[in-house]
Amino acid sequence: SAAKAVDFIVQVNGVADSALVSAADAVGFTNKPIPLSISAEPTDRDGSETLGPITISGLPAGAMLSAGIENPDGTWTLDATQLEGLTLTPPPGDSNDFTLHVEVVTVDADGHSGSTSLDLGVSVAALPDLTAIVPVSGVEDTAVALDFAGAVNGLEPDEILTIVVSGVPDDAVLSTGTAVDRAAAGEVD
Repeated sequence: SAAKAVDFIVQVNGVADSALVSAADAVGFTNKPIPLSISAEPTDRDGSETLGPITISGLPAGAMLSAGIENPDGTWTLDATQLEGLTLTPPPGDSNDFTLHVEVVTVDADGHSGSTSLDLGVSVAALPDLTAIVPVSGVEDTAVALDFAGAVNGLEPDEILTIVVSGVPDDAVLSTGTAVDRAAAGEVD
């Protein structure tokens, strides 16, 4: 029996490798920007792959990211350069916790794409809503009532309120509270 050599073509189709994506759960306060720690990089080191769009979903209605584009469906699209310093501001007055879903797309030189995703929790703690304290005045050498009852709305049972009264003349005396020499404590220049 004779051997016969045959030439044939082997086609190898490229696939995009998954990106290396990491994130840490975030903690912050109502009405304040919450830092998000999200990073993404290609795992393929030969330079044939790049990061494509990054999509973040799961934001409550009214929440905002500090970078990216908000899409009509409520998701946000970013690129990798926008992850550095990214913050999320919860909806005004909303202290509900939620979970973000992050999806990172990788694209290879042939246009093939792949994606990697992960979830990260966001815990939002309520801050009391402060209202303006009404200035008071009084007659010299008589007591002047200071009413702080309306200073805070929505104080939760586990929250502690500290009120600092400043600008009190040296010879004046408050009827309650603890006097603190803020300059001696290094709190004031």
